[in-house]
Amino acid sequence: MKFTEAQLETAIIELLAAEGYPHVLGEAIARRLQEVLIKEDLRHS
Repeated sequence: MKFTEAQLETAIIELLAAEGYPHVLGEAIARRLQEVLIKEDLRHS
């Protein structure tokens, strides 16, 4: 049986969710394209 990149991604997302980390699609994150760090994320940590 072949382990695909999509299966790996899903497994990692599930592991992180079990630890309390939310999954957010990149396109759903409000930021300017020039920004590497997302200031709102730093404020909430």
